[in-house]
Amino acid sequence: MIKQSENLREEGNTLFRKGSFEAALNKYLAAAQLSQDNSVICSNLAATYLKLQKWDDAIRYCDRGISIIYPERNTQKALYVKLLWRKAHALKSKGLIHDARITIEKALDIDPTNRTLLLDKQKFESEDVFFEENAAEIISIPIQEVDEIPNSFFTLTTDSKLDSIPPSDSNTTKVFPNIPADETNYPIHPSVQFLSTLGAKPNSMSLSYYKYVMLVDPNEYRNIYSRSGVDLAFLDFFLDACIYFIENNQLEYESNITELLSLFRSLPRFSLTSTFADSKKVKLLSQLFTFKLQKSFNSFWV
Repeated sequence: MIKQSENLREEGNTLFRKGSFEAALNKYLAAAQLSQDNSVICSNLAATYLKLQKWDDAIRYCDRGISIIYPERNTQKALYVKLLWRKAHALKSKGLIHDARITIEKALDIDPTNRTLLLDKQKFESEDVFFEENAAEIISIPIQEVDEIPNSFFTLTTDSKLDSIPPSDSNTTKVFPNIPADETNYPIHPSVQFLSTLGAKPNSMSLSYYKYVMLVDPNEYRNIYSRSGVDLAFLDFFLDACIYFIENNQLEYESNITELLSLFRSLPRFSLTSTFADSKKVKLLSQLFTFKLQKSFNSFWV
């Protein structure tokens, strides 16, 4: 299994060097599923998500790699610094200049003479100072009293496919066209690799796949993930689907959502995998469960 994972990673490296980032991503995700505690693969995934401008995904895999390597950071300095550097640039791309600056400083603690890090630190410091000096003019948030929580309270704040998906028409109960009997695109018995790549599908297909992941037989998930536990990339996509349905009051999927979350929580390694899930999505789902489902999200997650 380790050899197979390394072969997939090497194939991903070849595709990455050719600029085929989507194809490389699929290889790295498959490799990560076979070797979930491999910090090098996490670094590869972070680099690929940076190229694809998926900043939150890049940060998540940087954090995962950092947590794996942290106990041995002094003996694996190069990889540890690389993960911190990639995280810093993802944070900067999200506009989180101060956080990016702090992350670069952590990398410099390990490699204080690294010229690239020193140049980035200087650049981030100047941008951070500029932002702080102009924050009062840049940010102006009106405060008002409301009688109930507005729908905008539940707006997703992460870089997600949800941002580009229009809300469903509240006057219709048919959210999706019928899913075609297409075993290639909508397999009845999906593989781990197929599920892990759903997040990389075009935005135009996201709605159909949101419904698809809710309608897959739970026993299929149990069989697929019974040994390794649910895959992080798939879990992230599943959270997007949950958010979409609840935000848009498609509550006919409520039982599917809660049943599948309970199933995933019962599988091996979920307590570890869930810690790397997008924290903003988890927080948003907790709010949605409370205010729209009148349920505790933690009872299905923790």
